[in-house]
Amino acid sequence: MKKALIIIDAQNDYLTNGHYPLWNIDNTLKNIQQRAIASSNNGDLIVFVQHLSPPDSPFFAEETAGAALISSLTDRINNPVIVTKKYADAFDETPLDELLQANNINEIDITGMMTQNCVLFTAISEQARKYTPRIIADCCTSVTPVIHAVAIRGLSRIARINVV
Repeated sequence: MKKALIIIDAQNDYLTNGHYPLWNIDNTLKNIQQRAIASSNNGDLIVFVQHLSPPDSPFFAEETAGAALISSLTDRINNPVIVTKKYADAFDETPLDELLQANNINEIDITGMMTQNCVLFTAISEQARKYTPRIIADCCTSVTPVIHAVAIRGLSRIARINVV
């Protein structure tokens, strides 16, 4: 089985000093970093998904520091693959599916920001079904612990859930 680690929206606007800080962001980033290093050591494909919004958006505005990927994660991976998106589902109007197919990926581990939104919509995407998606719960976060927990519980009905 060939795997890919998908890291969704690990961007500066979600940091404590960003435009839209998330709950438990520092621990989540530490967990993602550990997972990314382990996945890289296993030879897994590492894909960063970056949400870009129009210039007048409140966060992730294209070409702003807040929209940039978090360097403490990207700097740990040699030649990270970056897919940009404009919708919650990382497969929607992006080359993600083609990238995974081209690399003969069978399984995807999904991590990242906004468990109830971008993580959820990517995991339930029609394209994700062919890759046996697994959500790494400790490598995801949301605006509150309750919203994160509710989303993880809902996702457990359709995807494998792992806790690091």
